[in-house]
Amino acid sequence: MEKTVLQREEANPFGLRRVARGETLSAICEECGVPELCVIRKNRLTGEPQEGQILLLPQGDYEVYIVRAGDTPASVSRAYGMTEEEFFSLNGVRYLYPTLKVWVKAAPR
Repeated sequence: MEKTVLQREEANPFGLRRVARGETLSAICEECGVPELCVIRKNRLTGEPQEGQILLLPQGDYEVYIVRAGDTPASVSRAYGMTEEEFFSLNGVRYLYPTLKVWVKAAPR
């Protein structure tokens, strides 16, 4: 039997994730490949999510970009074909620092 690889949206079309016992926000974000800031913002989290809580994860044609020294919102937005406002709206941050994970438009496949 051939295995079918599903895109994240196909595997979870609504972007919902139930928090399991002992899971941290960091672990969930790492597993799902989403930046913590996006999940915090989308769910209005003020602390660690509780066991059983349903989180809404960002969905769409986006990928994670890890900010490097010298990156600015303008340079990252331009490199991925986004406006700065689109970038700000998606990520909820106006200042970047190295190692910060942000959402950018996915490169065409």
